[in-house]
Amino acid sequence: MNSIENAIFIVARLSSKRVPNKNILEIDGIPMISRLYSRLAKSRLADRIIICTSKDSSDDILEDYCTQNNMLVGRGSLNNVMERICDVADTFNVKNIVEVLGDNPFIDSEIVDAAISLFNGQKIDYVANYSNDYNHNLLSNKFPTGIRVQIYSLASAKCYINKEINFLSHPSSFLYANPKVFSIKLFGAEKEFINLSGNEDLNISVNYPQNLRFAEYIFKKFGNNVLISDILKELKLKPRLLKLISQKDE
Repeated sequence: MNSIENAIFIVARLSSKRVPNKNILEIDGIPMISRLYSRLAKSRLADRIIICTSKDSSDDILEDYCTQNNMLVGRGSLNNVMERICDVADTFNVKNIVEVLGDNPFIDSEIVDAAISLFNGQKIDYVANYSNDYNHNLLSNKFPTGIRVQIYSLASAKCYINKEINFLSHPSSFLYANPKVFSIKLFGAEKEFINLSGNEDLNISVNYPQNLRFAEYIFKKFGNNVLISDILKELKLKPRLLKLISQKDE
């Protein structure tokens, strides 16, 4: 099998307790994972998109859906996400992993390409867009939460088995929690992304039922090619929508 230089991994599973089966739930008639896939497919620098799910029987439906809709899918551990990512990367002979989360349907391909460009242009182990997902204190504008793109090599990912390095809650956190081991670059909401700045306290992930209703509202009004800046403008124009992006049980 030929190697794949840069592959987007959509990390997804159907066993979420707060919103079961959320990756294949329809948002204005189209399953969420298909909406995200279509947005990411506009990337100029990513070579493939692979759905990275688990071998648990709960994800059989997701694999079937992906296969029926011509989306590459790889499977691995349910609970050890880094093991899953590494196994899927090995299966498809992927060199660099562009990790996005399946419950972040508003991620834009332009952020993906900015991350890949930085990663390819510099000798760095880890690149991501700067948001409240990070504790780093940088002199850069933050992106809102829910549109994070991370890129790292498979070689770096396999260091997850090293028990001597620091780990945080997120599976790939060891890559940015050990600056003496890995070189990192976080890029801010600046230059071409300046219109996304000033919204660092917003989280537009889909983690709760009301977040799904927010996504339904946005995609129904703006279509699948909605700009993130339009989403942020809508939240300012209609503050009542803020309750729909709440990251708490209703």
